[in-house]
Amino acid sequence: MHKSQEKRDYGHLIDERLEAELEAKISQYLRSSITFVCFPVDEEEERLRLEAGIIATLNSHPSFGPSNNWLGLNSPVPEIAGSGLWNKQGLDGQPLSDNEVERIKWLARFGNDSYRNNAGYKARIQRAVNCVTTTGKNYNSERKTADDIRKYIDKLLQEAKRRGEDYIDLVSGDIHKQLGMKNRMPQVCRIMYEKMQAGDKVIHTTPSGKSSTIKIRYYLK
Repeated sequence: MHKSQEKRDYGHLIDERLEAELEAKISQYLRSSITFVCFPVDEEEERLRLEAGIIATLNSHPSFGPSNNWLGLNSPVPEIAGSGLWNKQGLDGQPLSDNEVERIKWLARFGNDSYRNNAGYKARIQRAVNCVTTTGKNYNSERKTADDIRKYIDKLLQEAKRRGEDYIDLVSGDIHKQLGMKNRMPQVCRIMYEKMQAGDKVIHTTPSGKSSTIKIRYYLK
């Protein structure tokens, strides 16, 4: 059915005010809870290959997965519910090679040839150089991986167990701050949920499940 025909048949069912409110809420959530980066890839062939490689890499990596309250878990499509991605094509494709990973890093940091002709290129390069040459806690913290977060949580649990405590309450914001991270709260929260065992309790959560106030009680067995 043509879209204009659909509009004539079902347009009276659309609540434009409610639609605008929902779009505003979604936009606010994206800005406050999700971080992402855009980078230019001029050639279509390379663009499609990198996209396919990213999807396959995420799906195949053991540390990647959805949170316990991800809406996709309710999807009737098995590939979506099982992968943690709103996608069912290319999940078992060829993951990124080491060279392709380095290519993405380069594009994300410096852009491609057409982007480098932009007037803001020199300033972007200088910021990247400053980042590379800067030493200190904040820079090193950005290199921390999901495994670093897991190891840190394990360390906290082990230390509490050695002290003879029955349980320990961990707060996502504390872990994020102690590791010196920036804009990594969703990842910290996801790993905190992953570390839960039978009997552990979520003491405090939020609608997004990914805020700095997520508090989980881990029982030490």
